[in-house]
Amino acid sequence: AAENLRQQQQQQQQQQGHSISLQWPIFIVDLTDGAGRQRCLEVESLVGFEWVTYSARSIARKRGFMHPKQWVRFGHLVNTSAEYVYIANVPKHVRGEKDYQHTPLPVRTDTMVALQKLL
Repeated sequence: AAENLRQQQQQQQQQQGHSISLQWPIFIVDLTDGAGRQRCLEVESLVGFEWVTYSARSIARKRGFMHPKQWVRFGHLVNTSAEYVYIANVPKHVRGEKDYQHTPLPVRTDTMVALQKLL
């Protein structure tokens, strides 16, 4: 049904002589702390794979705090979609198809939790 709708939109666009798309791109931002990547396959199937872009907070793997040394382990930058870790409900056959942009946040969740406990 979604494919038929997309085809009808394309035909209507051609008949009306539009040179630009009538569809709006969708930008999905994942603001969770987890390193797992998410996909919204329903949205991709409705509007088209090429119209959906993703952004996630964490672009590093194996970053953390080393308690014995009392220092930060910086980890490494995730540069390619092949290095992403996905949440369990993302089917294996679609993993690695999309690149994720980085979403910077000025305040981390753990900072907010600490402030809530103090206040």
